[in-house]
Amino acid sequence: MICKICGREFGNGAYCQNCNTDRIKALGNYNGFNVSSNDMISKQSVDKIFDKGTGVEYDNEHYQNNAICDFCGEVIPAYSLFCPACGKKRQVECPCCHKMFSAKWKFCPYCGTNVETYSDSSRKEKIEQSKESKESKESEESEESEESENREYYDYNDFIFDKEKYRGQKIITIPQSVKHIHCSTFEGCDWITQINLPNELESIPHNCFKNCSNLESISIPKGVNKIADTAFEGCKKLKCFKGEMSADLGRVLIKDGELLAVAPAAEIGALYVIPNTVTKISASFGGCNKLEVVRIPESVVDVDLCVFEDCKKLKRFEGKYSADDGRALVKDGELIAIASAGINASYTIPDTVTKISAWFKDCDNLEIIHIPDSVIEITENAFIFCVSLHKIVVSTKERVKCLYKQLDGFSREVLFSEEE
Repeated sequence: MICKICGREFGNGAYCQNCNTDRIKALGNYNGFNVSSNDMISKQSVDKIFDKGTGVEYDNEHYQNNAICDFCGEVIPAYSLFCPACGKKRQVECPCCHKMFSAKWKFCPYCGTNVETYSDSSRKEKIEQSKESKESKESEESEESEESENREYYDYNDFIFDKEKYRGQKIITIPQSVKHIHCSTFEGCDWITQINLPNELESIPHNCFKNCSNLESISIPKGVNKIADTAFEGCKKLKCFKGEMSADLGRVLIKDGELLAVAPAAEIGALYVIPNTVTKISASFGGCNKLEVVRIPESVVDVDLCVFEDCKKLKRFEGKYSADDGRALVKDGELIAIASAGINASYTIPDTVTKISAWFKDCDNLEIIHIPDSVIEITENAFIFCVSLHKIVVSTKERVKCLYKQLDGFSREVLFSEEE
């Protein structure tokens, strides 16, 4: 097979072995159909073939969600979970946070878990050990009541919770010796109303209390240094936190100037003003469904990526780092956040931006994006969830090649073009 771009042998795989051009663009082939135009890639190629009348019946619903295999470059039909050419899986599920992502990635983009080495065998062993220890202890201390309202489970530094054994118990007390809790430990425990955490606890991981829909009270120890953005996802009744780190009427947690968490059911309206004691924003505002405007004080010197994801009504940022009429946050040339509700069908990246780190995840209406020459780096997942995006406009062919490689697999699903 000869590459149409460099004129040499294409080789196996998704890219030309000589010029690194995408398989579809280089060979003009999409799942067996001949494509004459070299500027059309992915879904657009299929559309063009059927428009030319090849005699093949076009079923839009059948083809609209086709994907490109990350391993061999062939087409995976919308109805298939596996590539029909190489047999590789379309997506994999993270064994830790249970979210789906490309099978090509070694690490989960949501929680960082290494999917190749992850194993919960050690956790299962600890559960069995804990059951044996519990049974032995109960036999030795038969005089103690089994109906204790506030029960401790067992004294392991690495805490494991047996959901079935303690189903229905509303108040949970974790032993003071515990320093670590696993991901999803209490996920789905909708009968729990109060949890007492140990003073030595250092972090609260992903999905730890996810969908504890009746959880109303939790006091966060001052030793906690990190709280994952999905730790309290789905806690519909948790309006405020308790403890020394609680601030702003308990709606947020602040430690040493770092905004660690926002209560999922906190009464945050259309405008939220970040407290002026905050120097770093690490907390996710994903559950703030009414939030439209965020005001950032001058005290803030750092903002984590993705903290304003799933804020579907967010229209504007005010204060420090605000740019492009408030639709973006730009820090030292890096685009770190987007007000998704303020982005229309066409959007132009500000020419002060040199690096795009923000995800345009909630920009459902975004169809065309213009990238200025000032941009020299784009994170791979920047546009991966933009379901309507079909065109990226840049200045020259050289810019097309540069950005095309940075966006990797996603760039195969959109049309790159030069400015007119």
